[in-house]
Formats: sequence, C-alpha cells, structure tokens
Amino acid sequence: MVDSAPVLAAVPAPAEGRPHLGRKVYCPFTEPAQLLNGELLKNGVGGVIEVAVPVGCLEGAKWQIGDPAKYTGEDEAEIPAEVWELDGLRKRKVWGTDIYTDDSDVVGIALHSGWLRLSSNDGCQDEGPNKVQTLLVKLLVTPALVRYQGCTRQGLRSRSWGNGHEGVSLMLTGIEPLHDRVAPRGRKLAVERASEWARVLAEEVAEAETFVLAPWAEHAKARPAGGAAVEVPMEA
Repeated sequence: MVDSAPVLAAVPAPAEGRPHLGRKVYCPFTEPAQLLNGELLKNGVGGVIEVAVPVGCLEGAKWQIGDPAKYTGEDEAEIPAEVWELDGLRKRKVWGTDIYTDDSDVVGIALHSGWLRLSSNDGCQDEGPNKVQTLLVKLLVTPALVRYQGCTRQGLRSRSWGNGHEGVSLMLTGIEPLHDRVAPRGRKLAVERASEWARVLAEEVAEAETFVLAPWAEHAKARPAGGAAVEVPMEA
C-alpha cells in the first residue's frame, strides 16, 4: 500500500480550484509518452489533465467506476483477452502504485488504481441512446517520486522504477461517465489522424486532438520544472 499524503501535501489545492491543463483523447496506438505533453505537465504540477477514453477500448468487458476507497464489492473479473490486446496493458506500460509516472498508460492507470473495475456485474453497460460512450479520466499532476513501487491489482502487475524519473507523476482523482462523444477542447495545436480501428472505437472522436494552455501553464514557467522529487513511504 502506498501513502499518498506526502504527494498531496506537495500540491495543495488553491482556493479557486486546481488549474485545468486541457483534454486529450485516448488512442490505443499512441505511446503514453506522446499522448500527453511532457513539458506542459512539468510546468503544470498541481493542475488537472483530462483524458477521454472511448468505452470501445473495453470491448468484451463489463466494468464499473468509482472511488476505490469506497468500493466494498468482491466480485472482480479477470481482464478479458480483448482488453489485454491494448498495447499499454499487454506490454505493462504502467509504473507505480496509486502514483504513476507520466509515461504510464492511462487505461492501465485506471485499472490498476481501482477507479475502473472489471466485474461480472452489469456495471455501466447501458444500452440505447443513453449508453455511456466515454470515460473522462481526471489526472492530478504531481511531482516525481524518488521511487515508484509496482504491485499486482486486477491481474495487472505494474512495474517498479527507482533510477530517477525525468518527468512528473500522475494520480487519478476521478472518472466521469459521459453519454456523449467528447469533442476536443481548447486551442488547436495539432490534428492527428488515428488508425481506422481507433476511429471506430472512438466513433471519430479522435480525429482531432487539442490541449488547452491554461494561464496556469504560462505562469508556471517561472517555477522549477516538475518540482522536487517526493519520497513516498510504503506501508506494510
């Protein structure tokens, strides 16, 4: 078990709320390190970045979402083969426990952290016009850790890393189910053409992706990038 208190203490929430650093659309064929703008994250420690995950990425799985601290169920299913085909899971591109490196796969973070649970229950598998189409994953950007400790959760074993991390960390703070397709938000920086399979999963959501460069990111340039590494105690 990881004690996240020192990390949260390093990024206290301002009275006006945490800065919103932007939104990206998850594509299973995009390397995690390329999905998120590393420099933006380093300059935006304490802010929140959103990643829209099309539920088509979880094809073949029944799922539930919610705060893992409040989860009392014991009915968990193994990750189905269709979900294991996601490159980030198959190659275990997840480093850490509860606090993860910024080059970790977002779906892997959601599963390993417990915010996204695979279950034999019906969960959120709505049908018809109200069917959930997108999971909006909210990630708090925190300083780099001295060491990232891996463990096994829901059949996914995250990796450990203790040789120094040049980036920052990500902590999942919530997942919001959306019944609509998520359009990219903010100032357009690039238009990335996804593969045919990814476009089918996202129902053309991923054809254009953007970041919002919030005023926070501009003001933060005067701060040391990423902040100091944080030592996180491990509980027995």
